[in-house]
Amino acid sequence: MDHRRIARVIVALLLASAQASAVEPAYAPLEGGDWAHGMWADGAGSLYVVQFGRVYRLGRGEARADYMGGALAGISVSGTGQGEDAVVVVASRSGEVVRFQGGDREDFEVYLPYEGELVTALPLRDGRVVCVCDRHALFVLDGEVVEQIAYPDSGMRVKAAAAGPDGAVFLVGAGGLVLRFSGSAVLRVVLTSEGERFAAELLTAWVSPDSGMLWSTTSGDSPVRIDPRNGSVETWTIPVDGTCDRLHGAATKDGDVVALGCRERFALFQEGLYRILEVRQTFPSAVHLDLAGLALYITGSEGLRRVSVLDAFDGPDSTRLDGEPPSGPEVERSFRVGLRIAMGPAWHLSELSEQFDADAHFNLDLVGTVRVTFGRDMRGVTLYPELGYTYDDLASGGHLAAFGLGLGYGHPWISVGWVPRFVVGGLAGDLALGLRHGLVADLGMGIFCLELSHQVLWAGGETVHDLRLNFGIDLYTLTFVVLRSWALDELDLD
Repeated sequence: MDHRRIARVIVALLLASAQASAVEPAYAPLEGGDWAHGMWADGAGSLYVVQFGRVYRLGRGEARADYMGGALAGISVSGTGQGEDAVVVVASRSGEVVRFQGGDREDFEVYLPYEGELVTALPLRDGRVVCVCDRHALFVLDGEVVEQIAYPDSGMRVKAAAAGPDGAVFLVGAGGLVLRFSGSAVLRVVLTSEGERFAAELLTAWVSPDSGMLWSTTSGDSPVRIDPRNGSVETWTIPVDGTCDRLHGAATKDGDVVALGCRERFALFQEGLYRILEVRQTFPSAVHLDLAGLALYITGSEGLRRVSVLDAFDGPDSTRLDGEPPSGPEVERSFRVGLRIAMGPAWHLSELSEQFDADAHFNLDLVGTVRVTFGRDMRGVTLYPELGYTYDDLASGGHLAAFGLGLGYGHPWISVGWVPRFVVGGLAGDLALGLRHGLVADLGMGIFCLELSHQVLWAGGETVHDLRLNFGIDLYTLTFVVLRSWALDELDLD
């Protein structure tokens, strides 16, 4: 199969969908690098974004964003209508809801059940707003009236929701959960895949305005297409590292195209054909696929980012999910920095004079590290440059600097390398020079470390051979992981 031809086909589809004769200009930039959350486009030239408690309208081809108002804890944005008739709703996890329409603003507060959080709030064409809670019930705002409608089972956990072209609202969640709200009732859609009950956890939701198909993702790397009419499910698996928990799509005459956000990576998918984009973004909050402007918009820790979809196909070939390998491996270079603190015992391997003699002694390392991996998704040959400080509790104590460059094999969950280092400093009042080499294993995305090494030092006219066993944690990576978890699960900007 000619994979370059496949890439050209995707580009042709995108160009056709955007009416290639006139690609729409980009939306106005969002100034500043403050954290951006949800976004919604009205299809008539406006993109609405909430950034650090402020709501903006970004017009196509405009130089600056229009500030609409504050929504202190807002994280999700949804809407209906176009242009001056657009209704934009911003919601927070704690139940605050703000509705913007034609320059007017209305504020609501939904009193959620115990431990409940608001997933999103969706305005309908009839003027109502459906507030989706992650457990127990949803709430319908109709003027000053708030109606609570319970889910079929109190144990259901909702992860995402989206409105369909017919006004129905679909809720997805754990255990293959799909609920359909229309009118005044919430009904469950039973899902089946190849004749068996489908029970995977669903994380995202987008409904195609043309086909009416419900798109979602699972806790694996699978885009999922659901027919709400009969509950039939079709799944695919994209070989990208990380859970795909961000999704948005666009309808074309050749079928739906969906954009996936998978941890720090992003991909486009259409009918078994996927393309992993040459872009990384930490802490992504939402994605928006703008086929009219041939761009993917990403919100997150870096604010709002625009990625050209057309330019993304200048790199390695696209791949069809038919088992046939691509024409060649996609080689990438990734970096991971760290600040490791490690400690443990050391044992002498040779007889020494009284000033250095001890059965075992304590040592502590504080090391700045970089992991440079050549390969896809942080898997492949890895270089290990290191620069650090060592305290050695030998004799009256030693203070040493160590620097070196190692080689190994990297993987997000475990990587192993051999690292030789030069060592220089002071030991027992004498100048110490030496070498240290050994095996270093990084575990759990680099958070934990285990090192077994041999060190030889020349100090005070003696040669000191030690066997060192150190256990440590990477303070930088641990802080990064904790902040990322907090940002994705707990951030409320109160």
